Amino acid sequence: MRLRWPNAGHPPPILVHRDGTVETLAGTDLLLGAAQLTRRATHERLLPPAATLFTFTDGLIERRDRHFDVVTEDLHTLLANRAAAPPDDLVDLVLETVPARNHEDDVALIAVRTDNLV
Repeated sequence: MRLRWPNAGHPPPILVHRDGTVETLAGTDLLLGAAQLTRRATHERLLPPAATLFTFTDGLIERRDRHFDVVTEDLHTLLANRAAAPPDDLVDLVLETVPARNHEDDVALIAVRTDNLV
């Protein structure tokens, strides 16, 4: 399966391989409206079978009480340790693990397992 995505300033998608390896998919662009004349890039990647694609907004990991890199590393560790979990369970686990009271921004996340797609 081939994934094509643009990025409007959100954190890059994370690919969780079936063996628990976590990979950040490079390709971040400026926020929408930040530079009207800037062309947006479309990134592309082949996705392996039985991998989970995890996308999210910055509201999930940007917090005043912890550094961005630390929260991102914690998220990677959580995803690696639960690589076999069904995508719905993975989303619930992430939301339960990152306390909502620390979110000062909207949070949106999606997890999709590649073998569930046609």
